[in-house]
Amino acid sequence: MEERVVLLAALKPEARERALELLEEAADKEDHEAVTERQSIFLSDRDVIFLFEGEDAQASVRELLNDPVRSTFLGSWL
Repeated sequence: MEERVVLLAALKPEARERALELLEEAADKEDHEAVTERQSIFLSDRDVIFLFEGEDAQASVRELLNDPVRSTFLGSWL
């Protein structure tokens, strides 16, 4: 069964420029490990949205978040 997991985070005031830089950095990386079949990052003026889709997406995202090495990509967003 295909699942979707959405992680939503509010941007700090004045953080949109840095968020755009992080999006560019993520797009430039070809060696990143896929967490699920499809994953995307969306950016609004106030929020960042991480979308993960695929078989067992919930378990895959939970595994990622619990892994201190693989979850480091989120540190920049935090």
